[in-house]
Amino acid sequence: MSGEFLIHCRSHTEAGPAQQLGLGLAARTGARANGLYVVSLYPAAFATPETVALTLTAANSEYEEALAAAAFWRIQTQRAGVAGDWLVCEDDPVEALARASLLSDLLIMERPTLSPEAPTGFGLVSRAAFACSVPVLVVPDCCCTQAAGTVALIAWNGSRESARAVERALPVLRWADRIVALDGSGHDSTSQRRMPSPALKPWLERHSLKTEIRSFAHDGAAAGPAILEAAQDIGADLIVMGAWGHARLAEMILGGVTRYLFQHSDRPMLVAH
Repeated sequence: MSGEFLIHCRSHTEAGPAQQLGLGLAARTGARANGLYVVSLYPAAFATPETVALTLTAANSEYEEALAAAAFWRIQTQRAGVAGDWLVCEDDPVEALARASLLSDLLIMERPTLSPEAPTGFGLVSRAAFACSVPVLVVPDCCCTQAAGTVALIAWNGSRESARAVERALPVLRWADRIVALDGSGHDSTSQRRMPSPALKPWLERHSLKTEIRSFAHDGAAAGPAILEAAQDIGADLIVMGAWGHARLAEMILGGVTRYLFQHSDRPMLVAH
């Protein structure tokens, strides 16, 4: 492919799991890899003038240090054998990611390890999945794989979100050595005239992707653990799935597949909302 990845960097001094994996994926697929470091600007409406002054001073210092770290990214891209720019801005992180990724094919972000009680759904990665027009490759900071997409697991339920994730994952899936799809779309035999969800297998075959389709009957709270178990069973280094198919607040309160996998997955997930 001749694509372009945007890799969000949490550090401008060392490459974390997301940066390493993103650069490796760019090299594997022939994509360009741009690194983005965002100096966060936080609302100062309730801060004292002294606090605002200190915050702005610290932000300015961080911005200058990040700008000077262009050599860091140049070394990383050269090691990976890919081209890419080093981008630095001072902005709200979500807004910056949404704008910077507009012409990208994939946004790659690192997800900090969270406790099961953490309010998954309003973190930076979750908000970016909503705000950005491109899919997000979510890399847990505990991820130890050096690749993503050699063995891919597709979680398909016939929803708009899962369809968007699969469609946008095509450039990565074309490089996979093995693809397994869990088909949980179901079939309503009592409504013959109702338009069913598109069949995934013929669509994948038309895109020259040989895929093993497995029926997936799990629903509700059991779906998340079952997807992760299947990924572990086949040795998947990538899970492709729609994100936040239900209201985000409802998933936070009642639980949900996205919430579960964001909390428990130890492998990369390509998600789209």
